[in-house]
Amino acid sequence: MNALTGGSKETVVPPIERKIVFSGLEALFSFHKESFLPAIEKAAGSIMQPPEVLAEADKDGAMSMNVARTVGNCFVSHAAFMRMYSTYIK
Repeated sequence: MNALTGGSKETVVPPIERKIVFSGLEALFSFHKESFLPAIEKAAGSIMQPPEVLAEADKDGAMSMNVARTVGNCFVSHAAFMRMYSTYIK
């Protein structure tokens, strides 16, 4: 049996290549769980409401614009950590 049928412990990707491809996943997961996701959730918190409530609270769109700016700033402030993805891009 082969890896596609689940009857073998062999995989399509050799162990050396698996290590190269997946070696940074723990760091990426930690970054997202402990830093980036909480920052995005905090930035977007004010618009995380039911649509009818949000429509009433953001009639002029100022809240949405503020959240968009704040979320954008999260990406900028975490840009150095986004370099971790360069391994996967190459």
